[in-house]
Amino acid sequence: MNEKLNSLQYAILSEIERFHRETHPFLKDQMLDLKVKTREFTGVGWYVNFDPKGQKRQNNKIPKAKTYLSVSKNYYIDTLEFPISFELNLSEEGVLEFLEIVSNDNKTWNGEFNSLTIVEE
Repeated sequence: MNEKLNSLQYAILSEIERFHRETHPFLKDQMLDLKVKTREFTGVGWYVNFDPKGQKRQNNKIPKAKTYLSVSKNYYIDTLEFPISFELNLSEEGVLEFLEIVSNDNKTWNGEFNSLTIVEE
């Protein structure tokens, strides 16, 4: 597939990078030429799997507890009533593996949206 991120995926990853800049300073560089390997729709969200090619492995292993990243903000999508949840998963070498995005609406969501509003918790 090797597609670029869509606007929602880019907004989420950019916010994760800003939120975790001190503990994960390599994220910005990893995102520069990040390519989407596959997008898997689950019915309530998606898994966005990233191509490891072009991502630099970190010399120091990342503790397992720090390989799952999110932020403390609410992301509201205009097509959903409740905010979405998301998490970026990294390998212990700092390679971005996948982004999971999930609706909290208890209904089928195909990932479509027109606007995004970010609200501090």
